Amino acid sequence: MYTSYFASAFMAAASLFSGSSAGLCRPSSSVVSSEIATVPSSTTEITSISTIDVTSSSNAAATATTDVASTDVSSSTSDVPSSTSSLSEPITTFDLKGANSELEAVNGQSLSYRQQSGYSLFLVVPDSVADQYGPGQFHLEEGTNRLMVGDFHVFASSFSTSYSLTGYMQNTKSPYSVFISCVPPTARGQRLECVVEGTSRTEFKVALTEFTNGHSLYIYAPGLAPPTHVDVDMIVA
Repeated sequence: MYTSYFASAFMAAASLFSGSSAGLCRPSSSVVSSEIATVPSSTTEITSISTIDVTSSSNAAATATTDVASTDVSSSTSDVPSSTSSLSEPITTFDLKGANSELEAVNGQSLSYRQQSGYSLFLVVPDSVADQYGPGQFHLEEGTNRLMVGDFHVFASSFSTSYSLTGYMQNTKSPYSVFISCVPPTARGQRLECVVEGTSRTEFKVALTEFTNGHSLYIYAPGLAPPTHVDVDMIVA
C-alpha cells in the first residue's frame, strides 16, 4: 500500500516538474528568436548609412579637387604673359635718321660722322668729303646716358653763333663743347629726346641753306633758332 502510494506520488511530481520545465523554456526560446531576427535589420541600416556617407564624401572631395586645380592653374598661366609683356629694355645701339622736316633733303637720311675728332655730324654729307664719312652706330654711355657714336662722344658747340653737333674723343674735345644727354630709347621708330647738359637746348635743327651742299645737325633751345633753321626729328632706327 505504501509502495503504491509513493509510486503514485512520484509520478505526479515528475509529471508536474516536466510541465513546469516546458512552460519556462518557451518564453526563453521566443525571446532569443526575436533578438536574432532583429540583428540583420540593424546590420542593413549600418551598411547603407556607411555607404552613403563615404560616397558623398568621395564626390565632394573630387569636386573640390577639380575646382581648385582648374582655378589655380588658369590664373597662374594667364598672369605670366602680362608680366612678361610689360617688360621693355633699352636699345643698346641704333642708327639715327632725319624725319618730319620741311627740308625734304634730310628726311630718311642717316646721321653720319667722321672718325676723327672735331668734325661736324651731317645728315647730308658734302660731296667733297663724302668718302670720309659714314653712318655710325650710336649708343648712350652707361651711367651718364651721354650720346656717343663709335668711340666718340657727341658734343654741341657752346658758341651762340654755331650750335652744330660735333664728334670728339673725350680727351681731345674743345673747351667750348658740351655733352649731350638723351633718354634711353626703348623702341625703334621713336624720336630720340636729348638735351645739351646745363642748358635748355632740346630742339634738333637743320639749316635751309649752307655754304656747302651738305646739311649738318644743330641743337637749339625752343624759340631761339634763327629763321633759316628748321625742325628735324632724329628717329631711332
